[in-house]
Amino acid sequence: MPLVLLLCCGAFAETAEKPLHTYRASSDVQIRLLDTGALSFFDTAAGQELLVGRAPTESGWAQRAWGAEEPFTAMAAAGITGGRRGDLSRADDDGDGLFDEDPLDGRDNDGDGRIDEDFAAISDAMVVVDAHGGAQRFEFYHWAYPHLASALFLRLSGQSDPAGRPDYSLQLSLGSWQEVPVVHRRHNLAGHSQTEHCRAYVAKLDYPGVHEDGRWIGVVPLGTDPGSSAVRIQRDQLNLLHGGDRTYAICIADSWLQLNRLLCDAARVERGVTDPVSGNRTAWIVPPPCPICCRAAVPTFTWSRAGEGELLLRMVTTEKSYGWPDPDLFVLNDLPLGSPLDLFWRPTEGEAKRVRWTAMTPALLVDPVAELSDPYGVFVASPDHGVSGELTLRFSLPDQAELFLDSGGNGTDPNSTFELKGRWLDGRVLRTAAAGSYRPADPEIRAHNEVLADRENQTQLIPVRDPDAEPSRLTLAENLLSGFPNPFRESIQVQFHVPQTVGEAFEPNDEEEIPVDLDLYAPVPWEHEAPFVTVKIYRINGQELVTLFEDWQSDGDVAVHWDGTDSYGRPVASGPYFCKLQMDDWSVTRRIIYLR
Repeated sequence: MPLVLLLCCGAFAETAEKPLHTYRASSDVQIRLLDTGALSFFDTAAGQELLVGRAPTESGWAQRAWGAEEPFTAMAAAGITGGRRGDLSRADDDGDGLFDEDPLDGRDNDGDGRIDEDFAAISDAMVVVDAHGGAQRFEFYHWAYPHLASALFLRLSGQSDPAGRPDYSLQLSLGSWQEVPVVHRRHNLAGHSQTEHCRAYVAKLDYPGVHEDGRWIGVVPLGTDPGSSAVRIQRDQLNLLHGGDRTYAICIADSWLQLNRLLCDAARVERGVTDPVSGNRTAWIVPPPCPICCRAAVPTFTWSRAGEGELLLRMVTTEKSYGWPDPDLFVLNDLPLGSPLDLFWRPTEGEAKRVRWTAMTPALLVDPVAELSDPYGVFVASPDHGVSGELTLRFSLPDQAELFLDSGGNGTDPNSTFELKGRWLDGRVLRTAAAGSYRPADPEIRAHNEVLADRENQTQLIPVRDPDAEPSRLTLAENLLSGFPNPFRESIQVQFHVPQTVGEAFEPNDEEEIPVDLDLYAPVPWEHEAPFVTVKIYRINGQELVTLFEDWQSDGDVAVHWDGTDSYGRPVASGPYFCKLQMDDWSVTRRIIYLR
């Protein structure tokens, strides 16, 4: 049964904000609406607000414009009597030949003696907050489809603040906003590739203890001319000026790739569908998912060990299984795998290829890497149906995960079949089983490495090391990383050296482990011409605080500084921290002490 809720009472100036409606964005994120038009994205697991949005009613201009009456609030579902939409033969509810001429606002707008008898009810649960007199109006649209549930659509209309203050502000509790281009590649119902673009305002929400990998949140202006939308960034605050009538989509996602998809999906929903015969466009229609992908067989997944501290996850696809998985969202028996180190693709026919992978960060958004928005674009030019082959993702695991896998999760069999959860790039939920096998030296990966080694002269392919090769038993020499002064009060200079030779780069854990045939004067076997280097600061509990350096770096000395603040510029507490230098798959860590 459609749900309609009408609330009209009291004096606005004397009444505090009241809860109006709650949408479920995900298992632990709620979107809460208040009767003043304010909203919040609330993490129930962490017990904190991630985003708060509101109009500047506290300034007093809205009360003067609206008068003493409380705003009109209503909720309606698409298709309800008086609020039908879509097919033009059904959109004229009162039969007068006009469409949507009586908005849901508690007033008789067309003077026919009836109230709210002909308006467009949009989404599964549209919530309206409208001031009497039409000084300011908010419409919220939300669909319960699993792939779209974490998107909220906000339409602003009415009078703007005469003092020039923003009509609506979105305030982050963590992170800061950045304006970036968003690209998402999908296939249409015929299976052919389509690339969608938009500009959006995004932020990474990093909060320890509950959601270790953080979340992404984004806002995209919608409409025929979204570029003219007046949006102003003030670090952690996004100010929206509607200029009469403007719509925005606010999306939250567990990964960068899912956020890209959501923002582009929101633009598709606003555009709606076009009748191929008449050419009439109906906005606010959710495009149907690909029926072939929805009915496709789930690929076969297996997991195995590949040397100390690494796990391989394989997906074998056939012509009857479709779709690419989100590499950052795999969970194996409640063990989050994090972001893979790289992705291997071996098609049934054609060349094997590899993509080095890293999770998107706010720093990488400044100069984005194409593969971070389309990791599978290197593998296939067009994501047509029926792509068959084997995808292998290589993960680096912490010590506790090693114990988890060695014991078979909570038993004694290391060949256990675990539950595997995640998401496909198109937003579908991935849930299946992955059979395990304890194989420290995986022969299939060795064969794969040989294929890639034959293609070493191709720049898009990076030669792959054998997981059991000698350097995997060595650690970077401690003298490659240093910091002065240590302890420090204001700033510490962190200096690192990129070595040229094996003897300069590594020191063994044990003298007896040095291979007799190891050439100490040989060049370091970097994965590319130069190593990919990162320098990061961590708390002693392992939480990442800030990245000081992240780039490809040729041999030589490099110095960076840390001033005792995290990635958002907030000062950290006094105490010990870890500075980690990572070069390709090798690393060395130093302890530093900050004194405030």
